[in-house]
Amino acid sequence: MSYQSVAGQFFPENEVEQQKMVREFLKAAKEVKVPGEIKGLVVPHAGWVYSGIVAAVGYKILDKFYSSSGAKR
Repeated sequence: MSYQSVAGQFFPENEVEQQKMVREFLKAAKEVKVPGEIKGLVVPHAGWVYSGIVAAVGYKILDKFYSSSGAKR
């Protein structure tokens, strides 16, 4: 992973810590049921400490949609 000028400010600088943080967000993300077919998803990306859990909910929705619908990723 390339060094980012804001690493350590809005997300961990260390790659192992980044992976740990993402796993924690995904584990904590609540399941949300979305009716119909998902065409796309926009998730926040800046400041993991502020928006990481919201992004994780979105990714969890996508994962469930693709694994249950048979849609291609």
